[in-house]
Amino acid sequence: MDFIISLFDLNNIFYEFPGYKMSYLELIGTVFYLLSVYLIVIKNLLTWPTGIISSILYMILFYKINLYADSFAQFYFIFVSLYGWYTWEKEKKKKNTISVFFSPRKIIIMYILLTIVLTFGLFLINSNIHIIAPGYFPEKAAYPLADSFTTIMSFVAIYLMSERRIESWIYWMIVDIVSSFVYWFKGIKLLSIQFFGLFLFAGFGYYLWIRKNKLK
Repeated sequence: MDFIISLFDLNNIFYEFPGYKMSYLELIGTVFYLLSVYLIVIKNLLTWPTGIISSILYMILFYKINLYADSFAQFYFIFVSLYGWYTWEKEKKKKNTISVFFSPRKIIIMYILLTIVLTFGLFLINSNIHIIAPGYFPEKAAYPLADSFTTIMSFVAIYLMSERRIESWIYWMIVDIVSSFVYWFKGIKLLSIQFFGLFLFAGFGYYLWIRKNKLK
């Protein structure tokens, strides 16, 4: 039991790079996240339970480094992952495949406007969370605007992905490149490099889903 508890301690270091210490928590969360991304590119149902595990681990990691909006986001990701797991499985049983498609233009515009409004709202909360609830959040949030933006973008992206919408990959590309810079400046180098790789991988996923949609 003590070993399991120690895995959630940021001071429990897996490997020390020059100028950077990688914790077991960051390593395990990264492994599960990368696996979930690979599985969703190939439209494998196991992407959802794998993603749930990574969300739980990242929830703890982000809280410990004061990225509160990212930490809160994991609750939403877990819920939508359960929904996506259900809808994808239902789709596969019905059609023996998982079809993907673009949203109508008016829906795409609606989600863009929704993203802007919600980002501003979350920014107001996130930038003052240490004042609103100092007992739970003693430190000022790091990069509150970028953190809020990527959080809302991720919310929209994972929902669109659960609905099998191809444009969800564009959202992920934006989230990944912005997150890469934020995590680099926060000193989480492995996560920063991972998100840059995910930016490239999201581009590949976008290409692959478009190709499969055209073949259909």
